Amino acid sequence: MDDGRATGSLWRENTQEELETAFDAVASPIHWKNEIDCEISNDAMDAVGGWELVYRGVIHFTGTVPTRELGLNDVWRVRAIGYAAGPCGDH
Repeated sequence: MDDGRATGSLWRENTQEELETAFDAVASPIHWKNEIDCEISNDAMDAVGGWELVYRGVIHFTGTVPTRELGLNDVWRVRAIGYAAGPCGDH
């Protein structure tokens, strides 16, 4: 698993639109507050700004830290507990 913390460009400022686009690429299609458990190709991740932006987008919208695992054919499995189960959820 890789949570992206060691990447150098991680902390550059991003726009709300950039963060939203990256988050939408991995968010649950049922509800944005749900757990994140999806597969995304390397090309698709690059198209939304790369792992650094996906990582920041998930943190920004859910308050939880995503992880990724590289599978076959350059497809990443991205996971996070999501907003509802995380520290920002209604519990």
